[in-house]
Amino acid sequence: MGSRTRTGIRSKVITAVVVVVVVTQVPPVRDAVVGIPVIGGIVSEIPAVVELFAGAPNGMAVPEPWRHRLEECTPTVIKRDRRCGELPVLPIDAKATPYIARNISIAWSAGKPALLTLMRANADANRAAALSGRARAFSRTSLDEYPMATTGEGGKGARVEEVPENENNSQGETMNTFYYVNKMADGDQFLVVILNPHDIARDAYKG
Repeated sequence: MGSRTRTGIRSKVITAVVVVVVVTQVPPVRDAVVGIPVIGGIVSEIPAVVELFAGAPNGMAVPEPWRHRLEECTPTVIKRDRRCGELPVLPIDAKATPYIARNISIAWSAGKPALLTLMRANADANRAAALSGRARAFSRTSLDEYPMATTGEGGKGARVEEVPENENNSQGETMNTFYYVNKMADGDQFLVVILNPHDIARDAYKG
């Protein structure tokens, strides 16, 4: 259909091993789940995550392979337009959803892709596979998955972390608006970025 936007870029691009880039000087803490160093909430091991427009009020974190592709678009433009040129971009604001942003940044460090493929038809099956055997430890929380259940990359093997329920609700609204604005259909690709990366939660949610 004419309203679709396809990037023609395959998600395997971001799985390449890249040089580590440290994005902040905050002393590292250790992630209790996967045991990897986290610096200011941004994972410092491969695949590297870099911060663009660090001097701006809201910087933007992306996996290293996408750095040059997004340098032409400021965080303000991406938040407003939800795209960079012809590429649909889903902005995850760490100031509004710090624990969801944490889950995404750690998933990136484990090699999960930033370029995802919309596949809402598989959402229920993906969610069941990702959450199999998982249970919430606290009240008023949700289990967040990355990659999302609504994508072809979601499902079994997705990283799951318990987050506040209000963050999950906010994220759902953000994604629905994003899909609508970009007139996206199953099979269309989009890139995930994190805005305000210095607000990413440093520790897992404790209730």
